[in-house]
Amino acid sequence: MKDQYAGDFGDYVKLALLRRLMPGHRLAVGWYRTPNDPDRRDGLHVEYLSAGQEDRWKHYDPVLYDHLRDLVHGETRSILRLQEILLADGNSFFDNELRSRAERAPWFALFSRSLPDDKALLFLDPDNGIASPRFSGSTASVTCEEIAYLRGGTRTIIIYHHHTRAKGGHIAELKEIASRLMPSHTHQAVCALRAPGWSPRSFFIVGPTRPLWDRAQLFARDWEPHVTFHALTEVPDDIGLTPGHDAYQRVAMLEARGILDIMTDKLVAKIGPAADMPA
Repeated sequence: MKDQYAGDFGDYVKLALLRRLMPGHRLAVGWYRTPNDPDRRDGLHVEYLSAGQEDRWKHYDPVLYDHLRDLVHGETRSILRLQEILLADGNSFFDNELRSRAERAPWFALFSRSLPDDKALLFLDPDNGIASPRFSGSTASVTCEEIAYLRGGTRTIIIYHHHTRAKGGHIAELKEIASRLMPSHTHQAVCALRAPGWSPRSFFIVGPTRPLWDRAQLFARDWEPHVTFHALTEVPDDIGLTPGHDAYQRVAMLEARGILDIMTDKLVAKIGPAADMPA
C-alpha cells in the first residue's frame, strides 16, 4: 500500500468489507506501506467519486463514500487519513514503511510483535497481495509462510490480492492460492471476495467462523455485480472448523478461541465447584 493510492476504488471495496466484518471484533491492520513512486500511475481509479457517479456508487456505504471523497479531493492522500474511518476502541494499525528487501525480516518481526492477541481480526494489505511459490523477496507481497505464522493456527486473516495473469484465469488463481493457504488436513476454511472492476482484485478470508463467512456472503450479495463470493473450502461451523475434523482439533480450537474456558465457567456455575475429596 502506498499513500498515493489512498481512496481509489479498491479502497472503497476494501474498507466497506472491513466495516461489514468488524462488528463484535477488534481489528488489526498491517498496511505493508511502501514509499510513493511518482512514476507509477496506480491509484488513479477515483472516477467513482465524481459527481456523475454518486448515484451509482454512494448507496453501498454512504458514510465511507463521503469520507473517501473528502480524502481524494483534499490536499493530501494518505493511509493515515484512510484509516480514520476504521478507528474504534481496541483497533490497531501498523504503518511502518517497508523500504527494501533487506528490511523485510526486521520489519516483519516488528509487525508480528505489534499485534494484539489472536482473537482480533487481522487485515494485510500488500501492494501485490499473496506471493507466488517463486517469491523473490519483494516488498509488495506477503508469503503463505508469513500468513501461517501470523495466524498461529486460529486467527482469522483477511488478505488483499491483486490478480495476475496466472494460467487458467482468476478463479483458478483463487483455488491455487487457497490450496497453499489452508491445507485440507487443518479442517479450517478459506473464502474470497473478488472485485473485478477497473483493476481485478480479491480479498481472501483465511480461517473464518461461520458468522464471518455469512457476513462475507451477504456483503457480496449487497455489492452485486461488482463483488462475487467464492467458497474455496467447505463451509465452517461457528468455531471455524469444516466437516471431518476430529475431537482433538475441536478441543484445540475451542481452547484457542477462549470458548473452552467460558464453557467450563458456565458448567461450574451450574453444578458448583467440585467437592474436596476426603483424605
